[in-house]
Amino acid sequence: MKISIVNHKGGTGKSTMASHICFYYREQRKKVLLVDLDGQHNAIDYVSGYTWDGEDIWYDKLGLIAATTNFNSHFIRNYPGDIVFDCPPSIEANTNLIRMLKDSGIRIDVWHIPVESRTSIKGADTIRRNIISAFPDSRLIMVPYKFSNNVLTRKDKAELVQYRGAELYDQVIPLFSLGLTEFEQNGERPVWEIYSRTSFAIAFKEYCKWTCKGCPVETLNRNKKRVGGGIFGKASREIGKAVLMEITRKFIETSNNKKREYGEYIEGERNGQ
Repeated sequence: MKISIVNHKGGTGKSTMASHICFYYREQRKKVLLVDLDGQHNAIDYVSGYTWDGEDIWYDKLGLIAATTNFNSHFIRNYPGDIVFDCPPSIEANTNLIRMLKDSGIRIDVWHIPVESRTSIKGADTIRRNIISAFPDSRLIMVPYKFSNNVLTRKDKAELVQYRGAELYDQVIPLFSLGLTEFEQNGERPVWEIYSRTSFAIAFKEYCKWTCKGCPVETLNRNKKRVGGGIFGKASREIGKAVLMEITRKFIETSNNKKREYGEYIEGERNGQ
């Protein structure tokens, strides 16, 4: 399977998503090739832990992740595993890449577009049209990453799926600035190994797991609980319930004390005290 992470601008999480998909493949002991075509080469830095030194093809110690910054069509066509493309953050560069892929006979099976809001997808509509024109049989899936308020409403879903040929991964990968900053500084390990209990790490791993399985259609566009399950996060939901129960108990206790004090005050007024 060939997966491409694409958007029309930088800072949308393409490199983070591409590198984490590779990390999940490695956990599953599956071979994967990362083709980092972003000029900053963040994805290959992340998977290598900043040990990549400009070599044509970098391999991890287990030999499961291979990474390159070159578009070597022969190597890509003959690679014995799945392939993840981190595309450049430019409409013009992506248009050229789509043309190169078509001319080289390399077909992308699934295109993922990370979106931060309902309006951010509009800028990628030109890329979407080019993809559908060149690869009409490919799947195009929008992935809400760092999405506003970490919730997809009906209006959001309607806005995101209005474009012809697009599907929607309807679980939100929430924003977690601290975890992302630490990951970007060091790389080499996925965020679910660093902050395993956060809703961000849980959602990210679920997304990578779904991608590694081939992006099954049956998990798309259906009503599901958002990963994280509220402000406390999925992993600490029971703790959250306990905290809320304790807050409620204290509120009731305080309210009863005030009622009792008020009753004693009224009784004292009646007795002339």
